[in-house]
Amino acid sequence: MNQLNQDPVTASAYSQARYKLKHTAFIELNQKAVVDTLYADTDYKRFWGYRILAVDGSKIRLPDNQEVRDTFGTIAYSNGKESELQGEHPYAVASVLYDVLNRVALTAELARADAYEVDLAIAHLAHTKPLDLLTLDRNYPSYRWLAELHQVERAYVIRCSAAVLVFDRSMLKQQV
Repeated sequence: MNQLNQDPVTASAYSQARYKLKHTAFIELNQKAVVDTLYADTDYKRFWGYRILAVDGSKIRLPDNQEVRDTFGTIAYSNGKESELQGEHPYAVASVLYDVLNRVALTAELARADAYEVDLAIAHLAHTKPLDLLTLDRNYPSYRWLAELHQVERAYVIRCSAAVLVFDRSMLKQQV
């Protein structure tokens, strides 16, 4: 018995209760308690009037069991010395839309190992606003992504090689 006159919770009961918890609860909690609260007024950090957002993705190695393999897929690997495949591990692709000045994740996606990062980034656009400046790494300069950005009229900066350098000045609106 504890101070509340309740039996202590066993590890098994805790584990069983955890399985009933849906991941969507954490998404909603982040949206309502963190994101909505931060942007409830206009007292948040901006640069030249823009909210500076970054989109980035990463591969995450997952626990190796059949259910995870079936859900997320695998990525093959070699030892680096030979082209011969050595095996495969289950992975997922994570993508995050992050406000870099206010240090808050606006949204995140977790997808199969074979997901295209641009598809995940496009899903983030629903969480952006006209006065957002999106910054992205070198995996993103594709025609599809640039067309989506142009269609929703978002300003952007994408790191890329000089061969694919694109800059659309019409997207930047003068702030006074």
